[in-house]
Parts: sequence; C-alpha cells; structure tokens
Amino acid sequence: MTDQHLLPNVDRFTEIPLWRKVVFAVLASGGILALAVLACETGLRLAGYGDSQYFFIAATEDSLAANPRFAYRYFGKSVPPRDTNWVLVPAVKPAGTYRIFILGGSAALGVPSPDFHFGRFLEVMLTHACPDQSFEVHNLALTAINSHVVRDIAQECAQYEPDLMIVYLGNNEVVGPFGPGSVFEGIGTNLGVLRMSVALKNTRLGQWLASLAPNVSGPSDWEGLQMFLQRTVSRDDRRLERVYDHLRTNLTAICDYAVAAGAKVLLGTVAVNLKDCPPFATSESDALPLIQEVADTLRDPTASGAKWIAKLQDALQGSPESAMLNYLLGQCLLREGKKEQAAEAFFLARDLDLLRFRADSRTNEVIRDVARMKAKEGVQLVDVESKLSESSPAGVLGEEYFYEHVHFNPQGQYALARTFLPQVLSALPQARCSESEPPIVSFDQCCRVLALTDLEHRGILKATLELIDKPPFSDQLGAADRRKKLEREVERLEAMIDVDQGAMARLYEQAVAENQDDLILRKLAGRFLLATGRAAGAERQFQVLAEADPTHVQALLLLGEAAYARGNYRVARERFDRFINRSPDRADALSRVSGIYLREGEYALALDYAEQAHALRPDRLSILKLLSRSQLAAGQAEAAYQTLWQVASRRPDDPKVRRELATASLQRGDFSQAAANARACLKQRPEDTQARLCLAMALSQLQQIESALSQYEQLLEKRPVDRAAEQQFLNFLRSTGRDKQAFDWCRERVGEEQIQEAKDLRVPLAELVMLQSLSRDRSVYDPAAALKHAERLQRLTPMPDLQVIELLAMAQAENEQFAVARKTAEQALSLAKQQRDRQSAVRLQQQLRWIDQQKRPSDLK
Repeated sequence: MTDQHLLPNVDRFTEIPLWRKVVFAVLASGGILALAVLACETGLRLAGYGDSQYFFIAATEDSLAANPRFAYRYFGKSVPPRDTNWVLVPAVKPAGTYRIFILGGSAALGVPSPDFHFGRFLEVMLTHACPDQSFEVHNLALTAINSHVVRDIAQECAQYEPDLMIVYLGNNEVVGPFGPGSVFEGIGTNLGVLRMSVALKNTRLGQWLASLAPNVSGPSDWEGLQMFLQRTVSRDDRRLERVYDHLRTNLTAICDYAVAAGAKVLLGTVAVNLKDCPPFATSESDALPLIQEVADTLRDPTASGAKWIAKLQDALQGSPESAMLNYLLGQCLLREGKKEQAAEAFFLARDLDLLRFRADSRTNEVIRDVARMKAKEGVQLVDVESKLSESSPAGVLGEEYFYEHVHFNPQGQYALARTFLPQVLSALPQARCSESEPPIVSFDQCCRVLALTDLEHRGILKATLELIDKPPFSDQLGAADRRKKLEREVERLEAMIDVDQGAMARLYEQAVAENQDDLILRKLAGRFLLATGRAAGAERQFQVLAEADPTHVQALLLLGEAAYARGNYRVARERFDRFINRSPDRADALSRVSGIYLREGEYALALDYAEQAHALRPDRLSILKLLSRSQLAAGQAEAAYQTLWQVASRRPDDPKVRRELATASLQRGDFSQAAANARACLKQRPEDTQARLCLAMALSQLQQIESALSQYEQLLEKRPVDRAAEQQFLNFLRSTGRDKQAFDWCRERVGEEQIQEAKDLRVPLAELVMLQSLSRDRSVYDPAAALKHAERLQRLTPMPDLQVIELLAMAQAENEQFAVARKTAEQALSLAKQQRDRQSAVRLQQQLRWIDQQKRPSDLK
C-alpha cells in the first residue's frame, strides 16, 4: 500500500506563464552575451590589441597629455591623426591654482598657428591682472571637430578639477563628424545611436569589429576643405534642424558636466569673416555677367558702389538665394556708408553659402539660447560676434581679425582674448586680483612675452598661404588679390628678419627665462636656434620638451632635426626612426621624415622614406605628392611623371599638380608636354611664377624664342624676383646670343637703389662677372669691371661661398693675376672638398691646371 502523503500534490503546481519564460530566456541570453562580450574585451586587452581612445593619457607619473589616437573614434584611422596643442596637465591640480580648459575646433585651436592661440594671450592678461594668482590655461581644441566630439572631451575634463571651461565652437557643426556636410559618415542620425557608436569604438571589441568592416567610402587622407567641395547644404535643407538640435543637446551636456564638477562655463558666440570672405559656393543665378562686372569694379578700393546697388537688388528679386549677389550688395552698401544694411547683406550671404564652413546665424542663436537656459547654473554668454563687430572699423567683421574664413590672425587672437577676459575675471574670487579693474596688457607686450616675433609672424603667413593655395579658397572671388597681399607682407617681414636676428635672439632668450616651464616657448626658441645655425642650443631646448612629456613624439622629430644640423647623422636617423615607431600613424611619420631629408638635400634618403610611406598607404594623396617630389629631386623624372599622373587622375583640376607635371616633363625631355601642363596651370593661376618659368624653359627648348622671351619678361615684372627665375632668364639670353641684353639687364639691376641686400644682388653681380670675363661681344667684355664686381660680391657674402670664390678666381685669371687666382682657386677647391661637392672639385682642379698654364678663361671658351 502506497503512502499517499508521500506523493507530490500535483494540484499545487501550475504551469509557468509564457511571458516569464521569455523574460528568463532574454535575461539568461543577455547575461551569457554580456559575459561573452566581457571575455572578448578582456582577452583583446590582455593580448595588447587596440588603443585607448580617451582624450587624456598618462604622460608621466603625475601629469596627463593629449592622446593622439583620440580622434580615431570620429574620423577613423584612414586619415592622419588630428594634432592638439602641446597639452600637459598635472593629474592633481596644485593648491591655489585656477584651472581653465578651452574647448572647440580649429578656430579655438589657433590655426594657422596653434602656438599663438587666444588662450596664450588670455593667460598673459590674467597673469598681469592677478599676479598673486596661479593660472593653468589648457587648450584642448582639435581641427575639424564639432560639439559631438567636444562633448566627450568635456566629460573627461570634468574629472580633473576644472574651475572654468571656455567653449568656442560652431563652425564645424555641418561639416564635422556626423554632420550632413561631412565626408566622415556616421551610423544613422539619431543622437542616441551616434553616442552608442562612439562609445563602442572606445572598446577593444568595437575596434576589432570596425577593422573587419573598413569604411571604404570614407576619405583616405586629410586634404583640408577641398574634401568637402561636393557636400553642399542649402539653407532650407531639412537636415539642418537636426544639426541645431544636436548642437543644443551637446552644449547642454557640456555645461552639465562642468557644473557637476563645480566649474563655471563661458559659452562664446562664433565670429567669422563676413566682409572679406566671399561665399565658397552660391546657388545658380542668371546674374553671372552682373556679378563679374560688379566684382571687377570693386577691385578698385576707391570705386563707388552706388550705381550697382539697385541693379543687385533687382537681380535678387529673381535669385533671392544667391549668396554672391548678397555679398556684393553688402560690399556696395558698405562703400556708401550704409553699415547696418551692409551687415544684413553680409550675414545673409554667409547664411546662404552652400559650403557651410562658417557658423551661421542659427548656430549663434542656439549658443545664446543654451547660455540663457543655463544662466542660473553658472553658465555665462560671451557674445564674441557682437563685441568684435562693434570694435571693427566697418562694423562688420573682416580682415582686421581674420586671414581667411574663420581663423584669427594674431590681432584677432588678442581681440578674442580681450573679449573673454572680463568674464573670466568675474568668475575669479575678487580678492585674488590686485585691482578691481586691472589694466589690459597691450598687444605688443603680449607678443614679447609669447615670443611672437617677425619670424613667427612670417611662419603664420606662410601657413595661411599654404592653406588658401587650394580649393575652395583658390576658387573664391578675389583669391589672387588676397594672396598677393599676404605674399607682399611675407616679403616685408623677410627683409626685417634678415636685419634683426640679434634682437630676435634676445627676445626668445628673455621669453624662456621669464617662463621656463612654458614648453611652447622652449619649442619656439629651439626652432629659432635651429634656423640660425645654433643647433646645440636648439637640442637643449628640445631635450627639455622630451623629458617633460615623453609621450609627445614631436619632441623626437625636433631632436632628430637638431642632431642632423649638428652633423650627427647616425643619431639623427635613430631619433627619426624612434619617432616613426612611436607615432600613431606610421605612414604619416615616414612622410614627415622624408620631407625633412628632402629639404636638406638628402634626396636618396627622402625617396627611401617616401617609398616606405607609400607602401603602407598607397591610397593617400599627400604621400603620392611627396613621392613624386622625392622622385623628381632624385632625378627619377620618368617615375615622378607616372606618379604625378596618378595624382592628376584624382585631382584633374589642381593647378599645382599641373605645374609639377610640367617640371617632370622638362626633366624627362618632353618639352611639348611641359608647355601644355604649364599652360593648364597658368590658365587657372596666372600668377604662378614656377609654372611660367617652366613654360618659358619649355618654349626655349622648342626653339620658340620670342614666345619664351615674352614669358620671361612677364615673370621678371615681379619684385623681388626669384633667383632661380633670374638665373634661367640670363642663361636663356646667353644661350641665344643676347649677351648685350643680359649685360644691360644686370647692370640696371645692380644700379637700382632699392636693391641693397646681397641676396638680391647675387645673381646680377655673378652674371656680370661671367659676361664681362667671357663674352665675345666687345661692348660687354671688360675684365677689369668683372674683377670689381667679383670683389663686391665677395664683400656682400658674409660666409665663405663656393660659387662666389670660384667666380673671383675666374675674374683674377682673366685679368692675368695668375698667382692670386691660384690661391683663390685653391681656397675654392678646399671648400668644395669640405662640402663633398665632387662636381665642383673636378671643375676647380681643371681651372687650376689652366691657371698654371697661364690661360685666361676667355681663351678657353
């Protein structure tokens, strides 16, 4: 008999509901998946796969540096990494220090010269106003980033005891990561999805998954704004609403991170060049003839705009969305003193620009709205746009503050710092400042403290010229005129630099002595010492950089350059190789080293490094261009020509590529092709002197003598003339039997009062020595005058110069001063051997034999 009480009571059990089973299955699966993901992530980290892509990394045990791999999350690894300013942040903020972080894109970074960003000027002003207060001003801006990226940087900043965050951004909201005008595609358009995708890329698992599905549609190189030429976005594009919504959300999050960390926030509206930056792209208009006619008239700065105002307004009735018509209307109204109406037209032209590289009106409205919304939480608005407009002479922002569309010149950086200064001071405890309204440091005093010398100013201008030497800048209305203006300023500064090197050296020394912890000042001083032949001093400065921040590979590159300048070629190469091995982008690092060797005339090494870079990234356009230049320099004209055609297939309308093709064609002896490519370049860029020189040389080889002469004459209208162009012109005249014309040209040049520098007299004086020593034209031949010119040239040349000494020996021999000529030629031969110039050494040995035989140079011709 069975014990019934031992049997289970089946009535007590009911079947588990389906929904509970589903929940259990989902939770179990999720748990298993989470464990699998965690295991994969842990395994990849233990295996050393991937990189940390947080903004900050450890530089030393007690300091933080900027991570060069941070931007991979947003741009991928296909393009070179974005460079930050030299960032070194103490991991623990020193007691009594007021810490300021600057956040934003390239305008905040300080492009074209991050060494002189507005934060540097602001720090000088703050230190002067509050001498008893210690300040840290860290610029964490990056080129091409927008609020999506700055949001993540701000979140990290909140962990490191900020007192103030200055946010200056807005230019890249459309063209930056995840914007509708970007070339860097995002996943979807939902902000939550975008945030998740960015977070995933910071995991090793996410990086591994990304490597399995490379972004084949993205760019393979960073080529500046010309990458975005096809990414036009009109004002009525519905995607812009999403851009403004994302900006509002991201700015709000940035403010929240700062406030939660106990920091205050200054949100700046964005100032852009309205008056002197024509639209990059405008809508189609039937008024193209009118646009050209008005533009031609306005090239004259004294011309009136009155007669065009009504015509432009009528044209706008038919083409109200034309950015160019509005821009020209603004120019005409401004010339008639109608500043408010002009400003409205300029603002509208900016907002209608189809290439949205400048923050528009809605962007600044969003910034103002967020500042108002967060005002009670310690967020303040700094209306940069309005304040700088008020201080502009025309009441409209233009070239007084900007070189191009959004990047400030030094005066603009100073003005931007002054605009932020009052509200930075108001954020400080008042007891820390010596006066309630301290005096403002002058621009000149800031320049002295920051070592912003004429040499640095020239560097800024050259960087700007490089930036605007390609589309879309080169396609803008009046681009050639703006370029010539900057080139004239470069020439003026170069004349001053040559005269004032001693005073400049003292300025660098004083700046470093007054602030020995400033790494940027040490870098500037080191570069100056390197450029002026004091490599040992430069090396000491660069060594300080390397010791302060071992993670910053730029110091290794600078140390390599210093070692090379000292003649320590093995050490230089070791440092260059260490720089390459530690760089986040090996191909980019190889390219930089190749560029240094190319500049130094080490063409075989330059080509070797360029070929290595190309092997790693054959799709990278900048590397192809470098490879072609290295091949040309190394005498591999055919290889360079083929490489350049690869570049031309991707940039068929690039005038610089056509110019380089002309150079390669000359070297390979294809003079017809050289002329064709030079003409193609000059069609787009008539002021390109190198292309015109190529055309003149090609025409000369094609025996089109009069056409070649015409090209040379056009080329030599420019002052100062390029020495290579002068020499080629004179060679051309002599080769075509025009000794008298060459003689007259040189004599006129030597006699010009404004030509006082040896570098300007070198070519004409050297040519006069040649002509008056060797010419068969009796009206030119004058050996006594040749000797005087040779002696004058030697006096004007401060350092022993092989060519000058050789010319002097020739003139002495032509005057039958054979004993003196022998000593001079021996001196030249010794110098040639020191410089390992075998070709010159062979020639001088032959010259010595002729001198011993008492033969004049003209007897041998």
